[in-house]
Amino acid sequence: MSQTVEDVYEIFVRDLWWTSRKSAHAQVEYERFRPQREAEARVREAEREKRAAEAAHRRDERAVQHRRRRMEAARKGRKARAAQEEREREGRQEAARLHRAQVEERRARDGVERARRTALERDAAGIAAAWWASLSPAQVEEMFAAVCEEAEEGGVALSKPRARAGVPAFAYGVPVHGGGLYGVVPPCPALAILSPQLAFQRIFVRTTDEAHELISSGIPPWRIRDLELSDTR
Repeated sequence: MSQTVEDVYEIFVRDLWWTSRKSAHAQVEYERFRPQREAEARVREAEREKRAAEAAHRRDERAVQHRRRRMEAARKGRKARAAQEEREREGRQEAARLHRAQVEERRARDGVERARRTALERDAAGIAAAWWASLSPAQVEEMFAAVCEEAEEGGVALSKPRARAGVPAFAYGVPVHGGGLYGVVPPCPALAILSPQLAFQRIFVRTTDEAHELISSGIPPWRIRDLELSDTR
């Protein structure tokens, strides 16, 4: 604040309180540069606001990018889940197809096996007759003599078999007894499939080939006693 004295120079009222002309000069200079300082302040404020706006813009951009990334991740997640569900669906379909194929194959095998068993049951007597007819009377006697000799070595006396043509329950083998069923001599390998009870009996065979045939029919090898007789027929 100032006033004019005798129209010669300005004296600020503040001079009335200050004792230094230097201070008055400083006040004048301060007032003279006020517009510049205010302009500079406005520039700085404008710069600050600009930087704040730019920072807000960057935050908005980051937020948009974050939302985009989340949306993209969600889209990829949905796509991955859909792909996984499709693979699982295809896997279930393939498993069902394989199961059906296995069931059909098993049914086919069972059908073949039933047909085979039916044919064996129908022709069992003829097959067994041919089996026994392939042995000469001397071979038959040799076989039973070998069984009796082995039983006696083990302290078992065998009774004379009731039939030499075999019985159907033991694949037309001949059961021999000595205080109980001692064994079966020898069942027909081709008919062993019809007599599952053979797997629980001692079985006597003439040769290794007959033993192999019975084993391939499902008879446990430890149930089979190979008499190791001549295969000459």
